[in-house]
Amino acid sequence: MRPKTFQLANGTIVQNTLTASEQASALAAYYHAPMAPVPGRVLQGLNQGPINASKMMPFTDINRLFDPGYLPDENSYGVFNDGSCYAASLIDMPGVTGEMLDWWFAWHPLEAIRYKIWFPSAHFGISADDPDRLADTTLSYQDRYQEMSQYPVEDVGGSIEQLEIHFVTPEHMGFDTRRMTASGVPTIICGDVGNVSPNLMHTKMVHFIRNTSGGVEMRSRFWMMGDLQITGHKTLSKLVSTKPGRRFVTRSEHTTALELAHNMAQHDAAEYHNLASILPELYAKYRN
Repeated sequence: MRPKTFQLANGTIVQNTLTASEQASALAAYYHAPMAPVPGRVLQGLNQGPINASKMMPFTDINRLFDPGYLPDENSYGVFNDGSCYAASLIDMPGVTGEMLDWWFAWHPLEAIRYKIWFPSAHFGISADDPDRLADTTLSYQDRYQEMSQYPVEDVGGSIEQLEIHFVTPEHMGFDTRRMTASGVPTIICGDVGNVSPNLMHTKMVHFIRNTSGGVEMRSRFWMMGDLQITGHKTLSKLVSTKPGRRFVTRSEHTTALELAHNMAQHDAAEYHNLASILPELYAKYRN
């Protein structure tokens, strides 16, 4: 793995390698372990090239995820006709529960090494708005992380970025949560994602968790470059939320919408297959 560093806006340097104190942590063994492989069926879907816009699920159809069975192209990426883009991944997680995943999103932001072991070469560091709430054992795992922003520093395939993920409830994202129990859905992890600098929210993120006979499966969906929001600039937000505006924003990041979607699908598949391999053991050792 090639060591990389990134300087935050406040001057702090973060790195994808472990510090001396992190090397002494019991968690370092997870960092040095090989990443879990991405299954061939997933790679086959992602390597077939972009799918047609007509096959992609619009954000307004998110409640279709409750329907029995699977939707077409569960491992895919592409670009909508309006210039926004889409990524989907289906991750089998044997031995994992919905509670474990909710715990993970409350637990891992409290130390950089917890984030690094998730995807060692691509994860650099993380912080959150309210660490005390994340660690509050009087709250449910969901209440610890929902309606709060976390700030991961990661390389999704194009460049290293500090992101903001504002986690929201499934209801806030638009899900009909009355359908969860009957559909075998223990949790849905949702967030609005953007860049810290410039302060641009650009992605709707959903990890839809469904029980299986041996654990759970995660059906991830990302709708990117659709409803772009620049904090404090309503007029400018409207301008960039057009096809030419979206093209300008992606070019400013030295990428294209298609590359953005492909990188996101690949990154998601890699990090969540790795998480599936380590989460049951981490939960057994460290849950609180």
